[in-house]
Order: sequence, then C-alpha cells, then structure tokens
Amino acid sequence: MGREELLRPLPFGTDWLSLRIGIRYSVNDSARSNYPVAGNYGYCTYLGVQQGSDTSFLANTVTDWIGGGNIGNNAAPNGQLNSYTVGSPGYYTMAGGRPNGLWKTGSTYTFATESSVLVYVTGSGENGGYGPQYFCASYVDITKGSPNYTFNVYYCNSAANAQTNITEATFLANMESGATPSQTAAASGKTIAYTGQGLFDTLSIVVTKCWPSTEIGSLAIVRYT
Repeated sequence: MGREELLRPLPFGTDWLSLRIGIRYSVNDSARSNYPVAGNYGYCTYLGVQQGSDTSFLANTVTDWIGGGNIGNNAAPNGQLNSYTVGSPGYYTMAGGRPNGLWKTGSTYTFATESSVLVYVTGSGENGGYGPQYFCASYVDITKGSPNYTFNVYYCNSAANAQTNITEATFLANMESGATPSQTAAASGKTIAYTGQGLFDTLSIVVTKCWPSTEIGSLAIVRYT
C-alpha cells in the first residue's frame, strides 16, 4: 500500500460494542523498493471503522470515520511529513506519527490527546540485513460510548521490537488476548465525544504516504463485546 485505503465489511456488521483492529506490516525500504533510505519521507497508518464503503477517507468524502493508529495531530493527513527516519539495520523511527485517536468527517479532523512518544516500524531488507520479510504490528481497541468513544492504541515502542519479527501466530494470539499485545506499548484512554450518526459496519485501513510503501502481511478484527 502507498497512499491508499482498504475497506472490508465487518462480519458482525454494526453488532458490536468493543473491538480490536490489528495489522501486521512492514515498510519496504531500499533493499526491496529501490528507494533511498536517507532523509525524511513520512507516513501514517490509520485503523478504524466507517459506515459502508461508498465514501472515502482520503478524498475527504467520508461521512464518519472513527479509529486511531500512528497518526499524530500535526503530521498526515494534512500533507506534512512526520520525521520518518531510517535506523540500521532494518527499522524506521517516526517522531511525528504518534499514537492517537481520531474522528473524521469530510475534511474535518477531531483528534484525541496525542502521545508524545516515538513509534518504530520494521523496514524489510535494510542494507541486506534481513533476507526474509520481517513484520511488526499495530493495534487499536475501540469502545463505543455515549457520547465518548474510547481508543487504546498499541504501537511498537523500541528499535529492538521493530527488529523482532512478529509471526502470524503471535499476531493472532495478540488479537484475541484483549491485553497489551507483545512487543508494543499502550497509548490508552484516549476519548472523543462522538456526536454523529455513523453505523460503523466497515473496516478501514488507510496509509497516507506513498513512499516507503507498506506491505501488510496480516489483517484482523476481533469483536470483544
């Protein structure tokens, strides 16, 4: 995925009170994409839900979108880069794409309180250091409220964790556990007073920058209640 959004209908439709969304992913750096590793390119990942698949997050036509991820108040989606720099071997550090929650309506963004931390992501093949594809993971828990929706955002919090491959089995176990997933830290307790009328029956994964591209190895959503 470059600057793209992926939509999938929820198997349980609107029948949920709390759920977890997770992606197991990697950034394709120079060894796989023939793209330079020097400099700041920036991107953010958004994990959320919206009503139906007829509207677009990136085109600013979405009626209501609720979610979170490595998004940051002042980075994407407003077009700014987010200090996304390379580490060796095999990871990137995001200074601006910080964990947060978000409600988006059209071109209007309502953020929760941003966590002032660094986010790390796996970079595949950096300097030939990794032959196979390595993956890290991000997760977002969403709990409906009236009106306050609560978001727990789990992010890769160290270079060591970014360089440790998350297997699909570990990823799925983390999805089902309900606890803080392994190799992540929690940016918890973020709330947004949601006053819209969205039915939220569609999973939405959004990537806001084209380079480096993001490769998703696994994608899952679990309804807790």
